[in-house]
Amino acid sequence: MGINEQIPDSRFQPRTKHEDLPSIGLDDTIDLVSAAIDGIPGIGNLISAGIDIIHTISYIVRYFFSKTDEERIENATLAFITLGATFIPIAGNSLPIMVRTGIKQILKYTPAEIMIIGQKLGIVGRTKFFLSKSKFQYLFLLVLAKFTGGELAENLTEVSKKLSQLLQEVNKTPKLRFFREPLQNFNTLVQDLKKDADIAVKISSELKK
Repeated sequence: MGINEQIPDSRFQPRTKHEDLPSIGLDDTIDLVSAAIDGIPGIGNLISAGIDIIHTISYIVRYFFSKTDEERIENATLAFITLGATFIPIAGNSLPIMVRTGIKQILKYTPAEIMIIGQKLGIVGRTKFFLSKSKFQYLFLLVLAKFTGGELAENLTEVSKKLSQLLQEVNKTPKLRFFREPLQNFNTLVQDLKKDADIAVKISSELKK
């Protein structure tokens, strides 16, 4: 089976039409999340630990219901970096612009061009396996590698720990039931990508040249 013939992982595909999030802006999504978690002790503890929970959940919800790979990569990257803000030195109002710029730089590379980089690095087999992932998965990893560099594997582990902690609080609170599936989906994605962090870093370093 060729690179372009691989069957994508359905767990990380866009939601079907009847499951789509209503067409509301990010600010409205943030307001909805903020209202839902207001006054919940466990969530408050996470916020006091320096985690921007409201924006994190908002980005994850929007990732979960995104309709295109570019939207999903943008929202997933914003969720990842926002949740990891205490150890990923990227923050502030310029973050969305930086992420969009980084995504555009990565999206311009075709699988064939990435394969050539793999040949140059002497990792043809691993590059083929890397590209056998869904387009969203391998591009998301390359975008994360662009922002986190050689610390990608460690950052994936730490973000997964924080997501698991957040899920524990959500699972204890019926009021937050709506957020369980998006959070679990995103955590599964992050865990699945850890094993390919090293190859993403190697390829991403060549994309910058």
